[in-house]
Amino acid sequence: MAGARRQHLRTLRPPLEVAYLAPVAVVLIGAALTAHTSIAPAVSLICAGGLALSWLSGATLVEARRLQRSSRLRTALHLAAGALAALALAYLAVTGTGLLDLLIATVRLGPEL
Repeated sequence: MAGARRQHLRTLRPPLEVAYLAPVAVVLIGAALTAHTSIAPAVSLICAGGLALSWLSGATLVEARRLQRSSRLRTALHLAAGALAALALAYLAVTGTGLLDLLIATVRLGPEL
């Protein structure tokens, strides 16, 4: 019972990817809050979602390695699913926070100087 509990707690520990990404996300959110406040909600959403995705991805890979279920096909599918999830997250952040119009105007007219 105690061994299973320790194993469960070990799987909740954040993988190395999260430890690397967390300070970068804090800097990006801080820059968005100070530079252009209209993009801050989208940047925050993308950073928080990216942390969650990297945690899930890293934990899945660690568990697959522990169970010796790693293969090239599984790795390729994992990579494709992660990329699709990241694109979906970016789409939801841009459309959900109302930045689509700003993005289209920037592409058409160029950045403000």
